[in-house]
Amino acid sequence: MNREEFSTLVSMTLEEVAQFAEEKAGQKLPRKFALQWSGSSEPRITENIVERIVERVFIDEKHIYPDVSLGICDLLDDGSLLIVGSVANYPPPRPFDRIREGVEGPFTPIVGRAFLNKLVGVKDSFSLDRPWSFISRDLAKPGPLHARPDLQKLPGKLRDDLSAITPSTSGDLTYWPCAARMKDGAVLVCVYVVPEGPYIRQWGVYPQQDRGKRQISIADVEALTDSPTRLPARFANKLYEAGESGMGYTIFTVVFGDGSSQAYDAGNAIDFVRYPEGKGQSDVVDVLPHEGRNAERVHCPEYYGCLFAE
Repeated sequence: MNREEFSTLVSMTLEEVAQFAEEKAGQKLPRKFALQWSGSSEPRITENIVERIVERVFIDEKHIYPDVSLGICDLLDDGSLLIVGSVANYPPPRPFDRIREGVEGPFTPIVGRAFLNKLVGVKDSFSLDRPWSFISRDLAKPGPLHARPDLQKLPGKLRDDLSAITPSTSGDLTYWPCAARMKDGAVLVCVYVVPEGPYIRQWGVYPQQDRGKRQISIADVEALTDSPTRLPARFANKLYEAGESGMGYTIFTVVFGDGSSQAYDAGNAIDFVRYPEGKGQSDVVDVLPHEGRNAERVHCPEYYGCLFAE
């Protein structure tokens, strides 16, 4: 595929991105675009968008970045649709190939949940400074995105439990990374206990409405304690302040007191890690945001979300 052919593909992809957003929004959308690459420091582009995407993704006829997300994430005051793009960092770029089944091209259309919320009048916030939630065709599923589940307030006993746990913070969202003893006797060691309002402002959707996330009800929890698999709060906060390493993922390295280290990858919630054998919270002396791309990484464990009404 030569550069001219790739430019045509980019033009077709922008239309595909708009149609995908219309499908999820249930309404027609304008075809006036602005572009911004993922990262709050990236400039906003309003002209020659096709060419700017080509410049970023196309190297030569045999080398094209193979994994590029493009999605509508906001409706700007001038009526433009803000498209945010993210180029996965595969050094060096791999030869061009069929990336998605039946589709020749590196692009994955996505649509931001905050954008969908905005269209239906749900108060939400979108910022490239914070993690944000999106759906793609692979993750899309039928059903309402904005239906509020029945949430309970935090009982006094569990509030006392949380008072003994040091939370971490991401923007205005407070996370309590807990181990939860359930009323049926089960113990879950990776549970985020979080207040509803800040969680929805940041993530845009409830855990049970977000494929890939799991949730438990606060009504089913007997007791909460500090999770043995969490990072100490000051190190988790350092990672949250550094932001994501790419669209929807975070890479970091944990340094231990004996001089060893371990690289990890995760989504945008990074409190829980799989500690090497014989190590735990007290052994952590530092975290290195965005470092470890070329190391053998360990994926952070799955977790449960547990929201409570305020």
